[in-house]
Amino acid sequence: MSADSNVREIANFRSETAVVNGVRLHYWIGGNADGKPVLLWHGFLGTANSWHKAMLLPAEAGFSILAPDMRGYGDSDKPAGDEGYDSRALAHEFRALVRQIEFGAGQPLLLAAHDMGAPPALLWAADHPEEFAGLLYMEAPVMLAEVLAKIISYTPEAMKKGSMWWWILPLAPDVLKRLIVGHEREFLTWFYEGATAIMRLPSSPPQLMSTSALSQVLKAFWGQTACIARPSQRWIRLLPSPSVRYRSR
Repeated sequence: MSADSNVREIANFRSETAVVNGVRLHYWIGGNADGKPVLLWHGFLGTANSWHKAMLLPAEAGFSILAPDMRGYGDSDKPAGDEGYDSRALAHEFRALVRQIEFGAGQPLLLAAHDMGAPPALLWAADHPEEFAGLLYMEAPVMLAEVLAKIISYTPEAMKKGSMWWWILPLAPDVLKRLIVGHEREFLTWFYEGATAIMRLPSSPPQLMSTSALSQVLKAFWGQTACIARPSQRWIRLLPSPSVRYRSR
């Protein structure tokens, strides 16, 4: 059994690909081609399709919208190993994509970045502030790796008040392979419907994520490589380094 690999349609958006330094990147593009450029950067357990509802609003308002899949996610290439998955490499890759397809025609970008997409976006903005009109940094820590490591480590101190268990779980030997691989759809259904920060409220619909949206997430979370290697090996490498200084314009 495999995850659904068909690209779903998004009204008034085109599904395109570009080869950037040998890596094929998939992206959605739409809106007013002459409008102010907005780049939407997804996070972990997501793809560009995570923005499929949100991207429609700025497009209708006259903005130009680009929503790419990071390498290793969705319909982009998934090179083996860790090389190219650190924050700065991901920032360079999306910067190269923007330049290659001439998105925004040189106008400063509005960049909205979520979760694991946020740290590389922050690095890009810090390195090249003149290329941005604004940065929206969502649901990701802004702290040094040595500080965050104490929070997610499996120690009595970290566990005393509860911790971000979904970061710690991959550290337990073989637990993901035994409990999740082969049961990805069931795990994600449980995770999104009851175990996330967006807890189900009495007024909430019975299903927080549609079947088609869940299939898109499964593209980034299916099989031993996706379930085990990415969460456990790459998260800390995505954190901004101590040298990051964001220079306001």
